[in-house]
Amino acid sequence: MNHFKTTLTALGATIFLASGFASCGKHDPTPPTPTTPAYVGTVTVATGTPMEFTLENATVEFAVAENAGNAETAETTAKEATAEIKMLGVKFAVAMPVTVDMTIPGVALTATAEGWSLSGDEIVPIAMGGPYPERIVTDLTGTATEQELSFSMTCKELPVSFTGARRGEAIR
Repeated sequence: MNHFKTTLTALGATIFLASGFASCGKHDPTPPTPTTPAYVGTVTVATGTPMEFTLENATVEFAVAENAGNAETAETTAKEATAEIKMLGVKFAVAMPVTVDMTIPGVALTATAEGWSLSGDEIVPIAMGGPYPERIVTDLTGTATEQELSFSMTCKELPVSFTGARRGEAIR
């Protein structure tokens, strides 16, 4: 009889906890976070050989930091406006055995009439779970608009570029 009572008590407690967790999400007043704009395009690596490496349909996310203000009205805060570029599932050579996600943090932004001008030098990217100083990014320049993202940089002494359109839009 004691075993039955213990089992019944445990079952009741489990149902109580499960119903409590199930109801947590139903009354959350926090609005959903907007998604980061994603651009799909081509990554090109000038390998120094007659054959450049090209990766088609590469996805790159471009997240403007909250302190950046509004590019359309050229309003920025006193702090330097920055962005984060995330290259998702990319390869930089034919012989590269796996794809990686590489984040380039702290890209400097300057508001333009069309969107943003990008720049950066000596940026340590984040890849494979942490900072990746072996692939330091230098000479980063580019532009970002609502419809297009384009940038070039040097990564481990190789020129790398990306040109893409916002997911669902064609490049003009």
